[in-house]
Amino acid sequence: MKKVELLAPAGDLEKLKVALLYGADAVFVGGKSFSLRAKASNFSSLDLIKGVEFAHSLNKKIHVTVNVVPEENELSRMLDYVKHLADIGVDAVIVSSLGLMNYIKKENIPIEVHVSTQASSSNSLSVEFYKSLGASRVVLGRECSLEDIKNIISKTDLEIETFIHGGLCSGISGRCHLSDFYTERKANRGACAHSCRWEYNLSSIDNQNTFLFGCKDLCALEFVPSLIDMGVSSFKIEGRMKSLHYIASVVRAYRLVIDAFYENRLDESVFEKAYLELSRCESRNYGSSFFKGEVFKEDMAYDLENKTANHEFLGYIKKEDNKNVIFPKSLLFVNEEYELISPSNNDTKLIKINKFYDSKGEMLDTRHVPVSCNFETDIVFEDYSILRRKNG
Repeated sequence: MKKVELLAPAGDLEKLKVALLYGADAVFVGGKSFSLRAKASNFSSLDLIKGVEFAHSLNKKIHVTVNVVPEENELSRMLDYVKHLADIGVDAVIVSSLGLMNYIKKENIPIEVHVSTQASSSNSLSVEFYKSLGASRVVLGRECSLEDIKNIISKTDLEIETFIHGGLCSGISGRCHLSDFYTERKANRGACAHSCRWEYNLSSIDNQNTFLFGCKDLCALEFVPSLIDMGVSSFKIEGRMKSLHYIASVVRAYRLVIDAFYENRLDESVFEKAYLELSRCESRNYGSSFFKGEVFKEDMAYDLENKTANHEFLGYIKKEDNKNVIFPKSLLFVNEEYELISPSNNDTKLIKINKFYDSKGEMLDTRHVPVSCNFETDIVFEDYSILRRKNG
């Protein structure tokens, strides 16, 4: 049995490394153009080359989003860009434009085509149509239920990818004009202002502020066994603009459940450990989206922007020139005990930093963001280990 792929987001090169080291089989990233996350750091051409080299060194893959709806004056640049991606060894492009799919097929560009969720594919006829255009995978619309997914897979031999975790859009596959209307930031050009998460007041009905449109984040841990059994090829985590800590924690949680499933040791204790890991990273409240079929308010809508993290992300550490280097994201203190998570270990351990040094070798009592510095500790650690502090 071919194992399901765990596909993680990466907004920059450091996040790419973290995602793959913490257990993702592949990452999806955006370049500086033609990507639907314009406010993420995104990848320069050099970063893409480095990302491909790093991913392939681990026998893993890199997919690049080219999923904007192109305008006429962009076509030439977009076509050259796709050729460049193939030349540097990118494994797949994620696209929504029918014209671009057709072009890649006609020109025999040696790169896999994955149909973006922006295409809103929600039935087998659509999947087979994209197959005729040369697509090797379809990312289903997030409006599909488990039953929909099962039926689609039974009628096609194309790879099917589903979102498994992260933020949801209130419009069907991102077709929302609120952001453009209120802020002149176009959602389908990568600049969504998340207007659905603003507080609106319907004074003619009541005087309570409420989120009229915003959705809970998707968490589909409980559905992992069913989705694997029905033949889903790839599980996609949303969040190219999320932190290193979020990516590491979510990938760890799903890796834990997926591996336990294939090793026939998946039980309640594994799920408990995975859910505990998810509780330690920043997110909105979780729901099951459309997976159960009929959607209830408690599964989707939320009333308050409630961040559920019970741990604070402090930074990550690695070795550089045989020195311990910390890249802080929050205020750190000498001799305070922190929790440490590592790429190759599903458990956590505690760490104390004995001393901080600045670039001149002078000792510091605390470390402020965002300046990296050297440090001393008695704990042996892996590169890209993450520090966090329990809140409360």
